[in-house]
Amino acid sequence: MIVNKTTGNPSEFPCTVYTEAVKDPSLETHVITSFAIIYTMQFVLGVTGNLAVICLTYRNSRLQTVQNLFILNLAMSDLIVCIVSLPITPITSIYKNWYFGDIMCHALPWIQGISVFIATFSLTAIALDRYFLIVKPLRKRLTKNEAKYMMCILWITSGMITLPYAANMTLADLPNLCGKFCSENWSSPNLRRTYTVFVLLIQFICPFLIMGFCYFRIFQRLQERTNAKIRKLNERSLILATSMPIMTTVKRKVAEPVDIMEQVRDKRD
Repeated sequence: MIVNKTTGNPSEFPCTVYTEAVKDPSLETHVITSFAIIYTMQFVLGVTGNLAVICLTYRNSRLQTVQNLFILNLAMSDLIVCIVSLPITPITSIYKNWYFGDIMCHALPWIQGISVFIATFSLTAIALDRYFLIVKPLRKRLTKNEAKYMMCILWITSGMITLPYAANMTLADLPNLCGKFCSENWSSPNLRRTYTVFVLLIQFICPFLIMGFCYFRIFQRLQERTNAKIRKLNERSLILATSMPIMTTVKRKVAEPVDIMEQVRDKRD
């Protein structure tokens, strides 16, 4: 479908509406209905579930452990994404246009990126806390105040790492297509590749290696404890099995004089 579109230039030029010009399977009614149901369920469950975690942790001081604080951190980031991202993503996916202005074009990717980093960093922090608790029990444990400071550092770090991605988003017109499109616009392909590799290292490879090491050492320590308990049980069983014949022999030796005295007494009688 060809329509007229007015831009900053006084002149008008024809453009094509994407949803009417392209046969996209995702634009079928049943597909849109399915996505609407799925996103609605995600929104309701995500908001209620994360709010429940936040409220329970906030109201119950016994739940405010170091590990639960990092889980709370994870719930907060998920809640923000549910409120900000979930309502916008299906609209953009269905209509293939950006209707939310230039500010949201920068803000939404920034919020989504922060949430991903917070999730990864929080899971890594939980793994490290468990590692020191189980593998290094004599080491000074992380306090709740220190965990709160660490949470703030994680949010600031995530925001700084994601900032270049948000800054390089732009609201642009595409040739011969009607509407606005929010997409990346890096000044240099090399700069984009460098940032991508950096994010891959910080967001995936390093946390994966740290969590893998922590849980592997936790598994080893728990296995060592289990084996130690099994060895102790075996040693006790061996000692018991060895001592039984000795105890029986001693009992017999102790009982022999008594038997002899009873036999002598019977003969006298």
